[in-house]
Amino acid sequence: MQLHKARRQLKGQITISSENRENLMLNIGKSFLLYNKVDSLADIYNKIDSLTAIDLLEIANEIFDEQQLSYLIYEQS
Repeated sequence: MQLHKARRQLKGQITISSENRENLMLNIGKSFLLYNKVDSLADIYNKIDSLTAIDLLEIANEIFDEQQLSYLIYEQS
């Protein structure tokens, strides 16, 4: 249920941001520069809908892997 709500919220945010033409053009430009392609909104929505809880867990474990984290130590003198 939570995953369904998160999907709906993300798709809603993408829809709202795409209504602003400047944001849309910036997103298209970033996508083209990074991936050399531009996905349609329908393709993006399909990718979001295809994500499973297991996919998200694997991604989170990769991102928050302690071996990949860096540390900042601030000492007040």
